[in-house]
Amino acid sequence: SVSLRLVRVYAPETYKPKDATEKKNGQLVAAFLTSRLQAGEAITVVTSKDKTEKYGRYLAEVWDSDGNVNDAILQFMVGQGIPSNKK
Repeated sequence: SVSLRLVRVYAPETYKPKDATEKKNGQLVAAFLTSRLQAGEAITVVTSKDKTEKYGRYLAEVWDSDGNVNDAILQFMVGQGIPSNKK
């Protein structure tokens, strides 16, 4: 299996959130992504680098039949008023 870090997407944490709001927002983003990408669906992954980042994930842009998934997540976050988790 391969782990990806979606480029430009700084979604709220679900693993170690700083508070209940961040956890709730992270769960909303995760649910959106789960509903957007269906098991068995063809996707295209374009990595930004040929190597992994410090957590062993490839930096990537993902596309499905509806377009750029990274952009869709960002649009969802803005529409829901979910702040970026960029530090």
